[in-house]
Amino acid sequence: MECIFPLFFIEQKRGWSEIQANTPNYGIKGVKKSAIEFCLAIDSFEYEQKVAKLKKMIESAEVEWVNLRSLAENIADFNAVRVNKLRELDSNNPEYQIKFSYLEGDGFISVEEQEKALNKFLEKLLKEIVDKTPDGEKLNAQLAVMRGLRRNVEETSNSVEITRLSISDVEAKISTLKHDYEQYQQLNKLKKVGSDISADINTQKCPICESNLYDTLGNRTVRREPMTLEENIEFLKNQLDFFNAIKNRNIKQLEQLRAGARLLASKLEFENDKLNSLKEEIDDVNGVTKAILREQIQTEILLKNVLKLKEVQVDLNEQLSKIHSGWSNASNSLKQLRKNATTIDSGSVIRKLSSILKGNLSAFNFNHSDINAVSISPQTLRPEQEGYDIVAETSASDYIRVIWSYTLALLELAGKEPDIKHGGFIVFDEPRQHEASKLSFTNLIAKASESGLYGGQVIFATSLD
Repeated sequence: MECIFPLFFIEQKRGWSEIQANTPNYGIKGVKKSAIEFCLAIDSFEYEQKVAKLKKMIESAEVEWVNLRSLAENIADFNAVRVNKLRELDSNNPEYQIKFSYLEGDGFISVEEQEKALNKFLEKLLKEIVDKTPDGEKLNAQLAVMRGLRRNVEETSNSVEITRLSISDVEAKISTLKHDYEQYQQLNKLKKVGSDISADINTQKCPICESNLYDTLGNRTVRREPMTLEENIEFLKNQLDFFNAIKNRNIKQLEQLRAGARLLASKLEFENDKLNSLKEEIDDVNGVTKAILREQIQTEILLKNVLKLKEVQVDLNEQLSKIHSGWSNASNSLKQLRKNATTIDSGSVIRKLSSILKGNLSAFNFNHSDINAVSISPQTLRPEQEGYDIVAETSASDYIRVIWSYTLALLELAGKEPDIKHGGFIVFDEPRQHEASKLSFTNLIAKASESGLYGGQVIFATSLD
């Protein structure tokens, strides 16, 4: 209310210094224009509020999405499993799922498949014969598994080192290219400011043996001049883009290799424990019974962890669905809001206000310049003269007439247009500022008295006789 009231109440102390002089600053962006927009019913306040709210919902959902993706990756690292990479939010792809998978042999199996496999293995253990003597088949099989895993670990480690060296080489190349690129850029700047830079190189004859020079070994009919400064800059820029793309690809490959190495290390540790257990069984008379019990306990622990991870996966996917649904609804609502945004014809309202304003200025003997040069600015919705602020272009007494004219124009427009939001009154506290002429003041009183015709009221506070 305090932001709108200066359009209705012009107090003596500061109110006549400019239109809306006493508008408070509550940190509202464009408060003066917003107040006029509200009164003229062309404000986009409610629309902007809805847009801002929907944007905030979208941004919040995107932040939650990134946090959930990071959480899933941390859970995967902690449990030594792999998680699929979530794509960015997209309304055209509503199917999003977080899926954990266990390394099994040369491939990966889902949490559900791991659960089924462990349950099946537990059933098999329960049917094992207690007095079955241990043999070397399991040990040999486990040794083969260990050899395969160690080979995979070594290969992955070599790939990581090769990729790291490749990244280092590419970075060195990029550093050299950047240095050359910056030097050529400096040369280009010098050339633009008038420096005479030219490549004075004789490419016709060899400076040693004076034989003809050619660009290629094969076709001796082709001869080209060295590249220009601009061609060198463009060439170096393309080279930088090319090697940066190689670097980014190598970095992604390195991340994948390191993730695979972590999974292999966890699997190797698990299989090594199994190998040690099998070795102990060979020397133990009751090794089979102990081995079955030990394997059963280990399997039950693994199954318990798998079930927990399965619950986490379900919970994460529920959160994922909720976030995507909220983001999608907010995005669609924002698109629909912008598509169906219906705004009042602000141009028509501004033209009507401008017409009334000019009529009032004429009635108040506004004589600074041609009244036709005065208009309502579509940017500020306040009077301007030939595109400039009217305050800087008029005398003090003329600007007082502008305030009279503008505030009365708002009141009259509100009386004639039902959509205009106005208090229905104006209070002028000592309106004859800067010794405005008595004729102009008399015309002001006459104009103000007409407000009763359209349901308005103008209140004067004055010490004049």
